[in-house]
Amino acid sequence: MTTKTLTIKGDLINMQLNIGQEIQLKEVIKILLDEDMKNGGTLKRQIKEINKIITYDEVSKTRPKRIIITSIIDQSKEDMSTMSIDISNNQKQDAIKLRGKYQKLITPMLLIKLKKSSNNSLLLTHTSIMKITGLVNENYTKKRKKIFDTSKELDIHPSNLLYFNNIVHEEFNRIIKRELDKMKDKKIIDIEKVMMINYYIKDNYGNNYSRFMPATEEMKDIINVAQNKILKKMDTTLTDVNKSKTKRNKYFKEVNKMVKRNIENILYQYLNLDVEWDIYFSKCYETCKISSLDAIIDCELQDKKYKEYMKELNNIAVEFINNNTKNIMKSPRRIKELKELRENYNIKQGIRSERNTIDWFEGFGDEGIRNSYIKDSEVIIENLIEI
Repeated sequence: MTTKTLTIKGDLINMQLNIGQEIQLKEVIKILLDEDMKNGGTLKRQIKEINKIITYDEVSKTRPKRIIITSIIDQSKEDMSTMSIDISNNQKQDAIKLRGKYQKLITPMLLIKLKKSSNNSLLLTHTSIMKITGLVNENYTKKRKKIFDTSKELDIHPSNLLYFNNIVHEEFNRIIKRELDKMKDKKIIDIEKVMMINYYIKDNYGNNYSRFMPATEEMKDIINVAQNKILKKMDTTLTDVNKSKTKRNKYFKEVNKMVKRNIENILYQYLNLDVEWDIYFSKCYETCKISSLDAIIDCELQDKKYKEYMKELNNIAVEFINNNTKNIMKSPRRIKELKELRENYNIKQGIRSERNTIDWFEGFGDEGIRNSYIKDSEVIIENLIEI
């Protein structure tokens, strides 16, 4: 009996998967799909893809999850003991070259922001770091999530904007997290999780003002009680919630709903506003308090230099997106994902309800999908990324 081996060949890797081999599931996904292991629906898609190539048994009580490969599925009509899959690693090579540039640019910019802040500390989300370092422009935060409003304004297909968001935001988020982790490991900064409160003030003229503040101890107690109740109601743990974007969104939605009235009462007392003004609690969310561990930051960046660094990083971001778009266009699987997104019920309903003038038939067929996404990506880059 011949033992089958799956050989993965590329510019940077030459790996083999053997029947009977025990290996981490995330490593198999990386080898076969050249992707990091995800959560939720994306992980289901990844599992479905690797099941076309191998079969396996899960090793119980292992974390990270490990598997034992039980068979390798022929990828051609020929009976071969070894099957080769050629993987293009151009994008991976580009990413490796860019990592040094990201660190060279993001670290000093973040340090100069800390230097200019009170107590050498800032409350920042990953998205706000993207903005202050030039990975994205000022429009990104407010327009990225308003899929149908932004699509209508820019005359692009909502599904293209949603797909762009998923790909680009995930990558930029990974870049920021990696650089923050490096800075923390080198003891340049300290990172502390902080619970934030987002609320709106409505004055007696009907004007609304969005405000943010760190949760007080009383607010934290209320939120903690609500979080425990919701976790129990969902029959899950915080660890599992954080693994799934869908679960996390549902979790915070329920928590916000439960704490709304109590938080609003505290805000009324805490802010001591005019009796005719109204306060509306919006949401609570976790962010990072980033602090410099050095009393004096050795950084000679001036405002002019800072702007040059921002522009350089923005050029790198645009280059990455353009290369990523080209790679998507060469991938039948990505084209299939775009097609499925076009047929998504929520996308179709959103187009109807918003009376979006986008051509219903734009992007049908592989060629149409490619042309539509390329065209819309250029518009998105110009309006949400370039500075």
